Amino acid sequence: MRQRVIAALSMLSAVLGFLVLAASPAAAAEVNYAVDADWPGDGDYKDCMSAYGYTYAQVQGCFEPDGDTFWVDDRAADGYGVGIKWRDTEAGRSGYCYHNLGSAKAWAICAKNFQEDNQVSWTLIWDSASGWKEAAIWITTPA
Repeated sequence: MRQRVIAALSMLSAVLGFLVLAASPAAAAEVNYAVDADWPGDGDYKDCMSAYGYTYAQVQGCFEPDGDTFWVDDRAADGYGVGIKWRDTEAGRSGYCYHNLGSAKAWAICAKNFQEDNQVSWTLIWDSASGWKEAAIWITTPA
């Protein structure tokens, strides 16, 4: 009898442990692949880059809050992909915008939909012979 009670309690404990883990999974990172796009005009490019963008040796990027669009440009003809790593901590979201179209196709976009007035932080990333690298600079902008 005592062994049955112990077995039943062990089983109940295992089920409850599973339910707790299943009820609170960690949020998975969103993964998007940038699609071919062209800047609507030179002024838009300059405005976005001066306010919400920056350039690194292998990649340059920009976040356009009006439309929640990440712009990413592969600057090195080295066969490796580039991208943007982002997070919206207020909404518990994070993800990647990968540009694997090659450097011949300059600008590409990942369109997102963030909640208005949330802060979105992002940085540039690039692949290399030793794996993915991340720029030291994170930019925070309102969505």
